[in-house]
Amino acid sequence: MLIFSHNKNTMSTIELYNALVKAGVDDQKAKAVSESLVTFDDAKHFATKEDIEKFKSEFFKILLIHTGTIIASVGVMLAFIK
Repeated sequence: MLIFSHNKNTMSTIELYNALVKAGVDDQKAKAVSESLVTFDDAKHFATKEDIEKFKSEFFKILLIHTGTIIASVGVMLAFIK
């Protein structure tokens, strides 16, 4: 199955496939090369270690803030109950 690339700066997979077939490349080989382009193009969307570390850092900051808010809220409720 051929999928179109959404990046305007790159050739779409179908364009690559058509160019390879026109140049005389076997249909199956042209399809395989075109599909590998999709895999390579999609790889740029993977998170790097730096991305994951940044996410973890931000996540734990937010978690700490919310945990503190919950503890403070419980303290205020307990103060009103007494």
